[in-house]
Amino acid sequence: MPSKEEVLPPAELITTQDRRTPNEVPVSKGQKMCFSYVYNSMPSIWSKDTGEWILNFLDDDKRRGRLGVCEPALVLVLALDNWRFAMMEIEMIIVELLRVLEFSLPRDGLLIRHYPGSQMVIPLVSGKTGDGAQVPLCVKVVERQA
Repeated sequence: MPSKEEVLPPAELITTQDRRTPNEVPVSKGQKMCFSYVYNSMPSIWSKDTGEWILNFLDDDKRRGRLGVCEPALVLVLALDNWRFAMMEIEMIIVELLRVLEFSLPRDGLLIRHYPGSQMVIPLVSGKTGDGAQVPLCVKVVERQA
């Protein structure tokens, strides 16, 4: 919560519900603020392929290097002995799932939209908003070559 009244300049052009495009956002002292998770998918900040799941971090020549946006969280987690083993277990489960399963979006013209929720933006399937928040996923077993 802000300790004094402040004016924030938006990093990107925003449009309000009444179609205005302000260049300042007023914030009152003590005002509660909620931020959406979708800022991690803004192409202007991250890259043009933020909506795609690209596993280039598995390439041998890219394995060495910084951990990116996960690094601060991982530094804290690794500092706590009990969490180190839990993280290793979670990583092993994820690696095994990625090794034996293939994940993809359904091919039937599915359109996922972000709708404003109470305190966050929620993903809903267009035409099925009554079913609640969802991101349908197709999961197949990877065929192994002998």
